[in-house]
Amino acid sequence: MGFNPATNQVQLAALIARCDYRQFALTTKSTNLLNAGHPFQAQFPAPSGTLMAMGWTAVYRGRTLDGSQQPPLIVGTVNSQAGEAAVLTAAAAFLDGMDLQAASAGANPNPYNPLAGGGQAG
Repeated sequence: MGFNPATNQVQLAALIARCDYRQFALTTKSTNLLNAGHPFQAQFPAPSGTLMAMGWTAVYRGRTLDGSQQPPLIVGTVNSQAGEAAVLTAAAAFLDGMDLQAASAGANPNPYNPLAGGGQAG
């Protein structure tokens, strides 16, 4: 599966527009695969500043989601744009899954109501 970094801004804008009160955020932070407090960290040093953990947070259909349903994507900084594309694609797929679950439970599969001032309808 390929991820297209050229669409990152479009995908991010779509996810922001889709979420309740426009609450969607992509999170990126430098990381080591083992945190500094791990007893074996000294034996497995990771090059500083070369790895990033990417995830997302959102408020969607009245629920606060922090991406913890999936672990963060660990990516090298040289691949950060492709990693961002992968995270945005995964977030969109997760929200699509929530829509399918809601629709199967009888809810409106598209709760966005442009006539209600950009808020969410039931």
